[in-house]
Amino acid sequence: MNIAICEDNEMEAVQLKLEIENYMPKSIVISDIDIFNDAASFLGSKKVYDLVVFDCSLPDMDGVSAAKLYRKKNPVAVIIFVTAFIEYATGGYEVEALRYLLKPISKEKLSEALIAFENKIRSECMVEIRGQHEPYYVKSTDIMYIESVGRRTIVRLEDGDVESHKSLAAFEQEIRCTAFFKTRRQFIVNMKYIRKKEGNELYFQNGERATISRRRLAEFNEKYASYLKFNG
Repeated sequence: MNIAICEDNEMEAVQLKLEIENYMPKSIVISDIDIFNDAASFLGSKKVYDLVVFDCSLPDMDGVSAAKLYRKKNPVAVIIFVTAFIEYATGGYEVEALRYLLKPISKEKLSEALIAFENKIRSECMVEIRGQHEPYYVKSTDIMYIESVGRRTIVRLEDGDVESHKSLAAFEQEIRCTAFFKTRRQFIVNMKYIRKKEGNELYFQNGERATISRRRLAEFNEKYASYLKFNG
């Protein structure tokens, strides 16, 4: 998971980063937490973020306006606002903010927000497909698996295949849903569609099969057990 903190107060930003690391639920693996001191530097970043924490008052624009601009680039990111002024708490409905946290941020409220983040990404998310025409989004629950075949990437949906111009690595970076797992170098599977597992063989509900690489088998077993615990 990539997380961005847009906060012009450096001390508050560093403290928030440490608390997110401490209070993030254990099921969420954090890759990077990046701090931005203004909206322009954040909006100029090419990295895809799963969670963005905006201060409502940034030096170059307000956080809600920055969030609206980011929504155009990344419609599935989870957004949390932090503010010292309660009147800002009415402006985030347009960007579907997960939470508003009032400063000074209590550890209890931050923990509740991070648990809500965990619950949200466990549920359905949207995945961008870049086909031959305009980009469009599909429900993650409709994807059975994603496979790299030569220079092509095939997205296997319940109702057929779609060829995408995105690389498998791009899908791996962008899909934050915990049901997905990279079983081998060229294959990402949605655990929702697994009917049974025998050794390193997976059997899908439609009769298709896939293999898990030996080096990824132990990690898969752990993640699949966790998936079944919450979704079984």
